[in-house]
Amino acid sequence: MPKTMTHVETATIDGVAHKRVAEVTAVGATEVHPTVAAAPAGSLTTRTDNNTGTVTMSSGHGVTTGKAFAFWSGGSRYGMDATVTGDSIVLDGGSGDNLPAANTAIRVTNGESVEFVIDGDYPLTGLVLSISGEVDVDGYVQIFDDEGTPAVIETYQLARNEATIWNGVGTNPFAGEITTTALFAHGHSAARVMNLIALLGTDS
Repeated sequence: MPKTMTHVETATIDGVAHKRVAEVTAVGATEVHPTVAAAPAGSLTTRTDNNTGTVTMSSGHGVTTGKAFAFWSGGSRYGMDATVTGDSIVLDGGSGDNLPAANTAIRVTNGESVEFVIDGDYPLTGLVLSISGEVDVDGYVQIFDDEGTPAVIETYQLARNEATIWNGVGTNPFAGEITTTALFAHGHSAARVMNLIALLGTDS
């Protein structure tokens, strides 16, 4: 089914609005809209350095050893190595903001994986990623390839209350790849619907 995306940017200078409109029409789309649970809450009980620390969680938190996301008021990190022992999680590495001060409330999650399959060599004409509703925290979407051990193709950070939009101008971020899954995470205290929409093909 054809899809049309209208991308509008507006800048107001001295009370005068200046607008740019780009419209993309595709022959179809691959899209997912998972309801992503809140990341379990804990406390950064030890801060070793800017990207290393120990988080104490509540019992039954569900986080497992592996890659993890961390969220706190004013910041976040992704791709951290999480080593879980009971209710203690040692976090190390990754990318993003420097970890906050010790004893700061922090949320940690492995994220939620959803099937998301597209052939990157098929024309990608637009991409939209967002968190539904007014959300004053960060979110992330990571896209994985189809290798034997899937690797991250792209990581998208969803800034507070902002969608990430690519209107087809420039390099296709998935060129030469076949995607298999998307990993979603956010730092809100309640479940949130997250959106990933890839517009495919053109009507010309």
